[in-house]
This record gives sequence, C-alpha cells and structure tokens, in this order.
Amino acid sequence: MQPCLYPGDLIIYRPIKKNHFLLKKGSIVIIRHPLKTKTILIKRVHQITANGVEVRGDNERDSTDSRQFGLINFNQLQGIVEHIIPTQSR
Repeated sequence: MQPCLYPGDLIIYRPIKKNHFLLKKGSIVIIRHPLKTKTILIKRVHQITANGVEVRGDNERDSTDSRQFGLINFNQLQGIVEHIIPTQSR
C-alpha cells in the first residue's frame, strides 16, 4: 500500500461485518485473502458491486489484488481503516 502505508505504520480500523454502507470508493479496507484465508491484506476499494468489492493496492505494479483473485465477498471484509499513524519519518 505504499506510498500510503509503510511497514511499521499503525492503523485504527472499524470492524465491518454487516455495515457495507460504510464502504466508499477509495476507502482502505482490511480483508481476508480469498485464497490464503489465514492471510490479512490491506487494500483500497476500487469498485463496489452487488456481487462484492473490487480492491486494489496503491502500488499497482507489485500488488496482489482483485486483478489476480477477483471480487472480495462481503464476508471477507474485516474492517475499514479510519486512521493511519505513521511510525517512520516520511
């Protein structure tokens, strides 16, 4: 998610289970990887459809996102990021 997030940055997020109305294009979300269920990813909402959410990483050349694994089901959403606390000087 660079340049938005860097290793070591802290995030504050709101759990999101049934409140999908909080999602907006451009929101940063925490999701379960659809193929590696023990892996958590942080991505940006690219598009919201009735069938799920398309997510993309900010570093599109090196990101694993919906372009590889498709739409995210709403039940794979873990939270929506509300605040980022940088721990490194930028």
